[in-house]
Parts: sequence; C-alpha cells; structure tokens
Amino acid sequence: MRTPALKLAFLGDTKLFYFKSIFEGLENFCRTDERAGLFQYLGRGALHLSVLQHVNEIDGVLTTYPPDRLAPHLPTPAPAVIHCSGHFWDDTVVRVTSDDVLGGRMAARHLIQTGVASCLVVLPYPARYAQLRMQGFLDECASRSIEACSFELATEAPADPLIFFKQIYAVEKDFLKLIITLPRPVGIFAVNDRIALEVLELLKSIKLKVPQAVKLVGFDNSPICENHRPTLSSVIPDSRRIGFCAGHLLTDWILNGQPPPKETLVSPLGIEERESSGREFSEDPVIRKLIPWIRQSLASPIGVDDFAAHAGCSRRALEKRFRSELDMSPYQYLTKLRLRRAKELLRESKFSIEEIARATGFENLNAIGMAFRRHVGQSPTKYRKIHRDSGLEPSPSP
Repeated sequence: MRTPALKLAFLGDTKLFYFKSIFEGLENFCRTDERAGLFQYLGRGALHLSVLQHVNEIDGVLTTYPPDRLAPHLPTPAPAVIHCSGHFWDDTVVRVTSDDVLGGRMAARHLIQTGVASCLVVLPYPARYAQLRMQGFLDECASRSIEACSFELATEAPADPLIFFKQIYAVEKDFLKLIITLPRPVGIFAVNDRIALEVLELLKSIKLKVPQAVKLVGFDNSPICENHRPTLSSVIPDSRRIGFCAGHLLTDWILNGQPPPKETLVSPLGIEERESSGREFSEDPVIRKLIPWIRQSLASPIGVDDFAAHAGCSRRALEKRFRSELDMSPYQYLTKLRLRRAKELLRESKFSIEEIARATGFENLNAIGMAFRRHVGQSPTKYRKIHRDSGLEPSPSP
C-alpha cells in the first residue's frame, strides 16, 4: 500500500539569496521524492508565523527562524522542525547548515595561495555563522604561520540616530587604521558578501587598490558579487544541497520516528574566484577591453592570434601585457576561463561531457579530459560525480 504524501513546508525569507537557494533545494526534493508530494511555502514575517496555527496537518517544517520565535506559533501536535539558519546558538534544535568552519578555512587557503603577507577576517556581529567562519579562517592561517587578526565592523544600534552614525564612523575609522598597518598584500575575508562590499567601499575611500594591495573574499556567492568593480570573489555554499538534505532528513524522521543528528553540515563547493582576489583585474585598457570579449567567445575556436587581432596589437605585445598585468599568458588565461565555465556546466547542467566540451571551446572529449586532469587533478566525469553526490537534479543549461 502506497504511503500518503507528507506535507512539508518552508518558512523563511526567500528574498535573501542564501535562503532562496535552500528553498529551491527543498522544493526539488519534494518534486523528486514521492513520499513528500505536497509542498507549501508559508512566506516570511510575524504574519506568516501566526498562519502556522491555522494550516492543517503540516508534517514537517524547514525554517530560518530561531526556535524562540517559531515555537509559540506551531500547531498542536507540533510538526517535526529542522532549522537551516546559522545565525543563532542553540544546541537543542535539529539543524542542517553550511559547514562554516570549513568555509572559513577555504577562504584562508585561497588567499594564502595568492601570496598575501597578512590576513584579516571581518565580521558584522557575533552571530553563530560569523564566529564559526572566523574560527576556521584564523585556524587555517595559524596552521600556515600567516599573521592574521579579526575586526568587527558593526555596532549596537542606540536609540539616537546621530549617536549611531557617529559610532559607525568611529568603527570605520578604526578599521582603516588597522588596514594600513598590516603587511601587504593583505588578504581580507568578509564573512558575508554584504560586509565584503562595505569593506570594498572603505578601501576605495583611501585609494587602496583591490586586488593589488588588498585581496578580498566574501561568503555566499550572491548575485551582488557581479554588480561591483572589481567583481567579488566568494565562498560558494552548497545551499540547494542543504535544502535537499533537510527534506530527506525530515521525511525519514516523520516516517521512521527517529530524529536525525542534531547537526548536519554540508561542505561549501569552493571559491568562485573573481577580480577581487584573482589576477584578472587589470587597469591596462587593452586587457580590460579584451577580457569581456574572451569570456563571450569561449565556445569559439579562438587563439592568441585572434586575441591580438581583436586588441589591435601584435601577439608579442599582447603576451607582454598579459604577463605584466595578470602574471599568465593569453593562452593560460583562456584555458582558465574555459575550465571555470566547464566546471559550472558539469555541476549545474544536463549537458553531456561532449556537449560541454563544444560549449567551452575544447576540440573534443580528449582535449577537455586532458585539461581537467592537468589543471583540476581529476577527469570531468569524476568532477561531475563528486558535485552530484547531493542527489540534486541538475538544472537545464541556458
């Protein structure tokens, strides 16, 4: 006899990119597992919390709200609840979230590999996720004997707005005083992308160049990373896998009666390297003009001679510019971009590896295989398998 579909619900703010991706992961689970055939999204805010009491027969809830806010609004009997937010400290709840300590370690390793002389982690307030990311970052720096410190770029908000703005000014002034004392280049890890952008604006105010003098990495890989100059490197949390995994744990919990472990950690996918920590941000007008064209032409059989023709200079001059500005040849830069795009398609699309090879400018399966084994250390097939272990259904390619 077929088990009736469970009623699972998501309660959280999907206007935030991180939580929206978790929602999509849970939604995908409910589409692909017949045990959880009915899915409800209950929205956000106090109004929606109160609606919980009037929704019939919710079997399980995945939420971003802390337990003290959620508990008074749960119906009786209370459904199974899994939390996916890392903001609050509470060891009594069941939680599925990103491995924030590992994310901090990834950020440190990435910055150290770029050759920084010192490191700094910047956090907005003592939220749980911020503390854990800071811990991972500082531990990794210490293990590699790199000078590192932390700075809290936030203040308590007093009732008087004037006092509040004076406090912000004082904190920002202290931050800039610290930055100019650190050995350069400085590697800065901001524990979320919003704080990273605040740091970027402060650095611009004293004309410290990113990534030449300061290399900067955020966390969340949200769309705002692409909307600033230089673009922002960021740790990529596997948010969809968090939602998918939480749906699976909720369903097993409800049907089997055995609660899951108190905490399930999902490893981040890695670092999305952009201009703020990489070597791709150039003030050379020829290279700045050429980079967007290269990115748009990845699928075409272009080579260094095509670069030179598009740039309007000789091949030799172009090679010299690339090595001076980006510390790599035009061909190495092209291969780097092709591999980055191929990895995105392997993670996110249903394309075959042969189709991905064509879409990223590799001549054939052998060419993409050789490039992956040389630069990634594994075959495209193995890379795809590792990044599909979450069980997520890949989204169609655009």
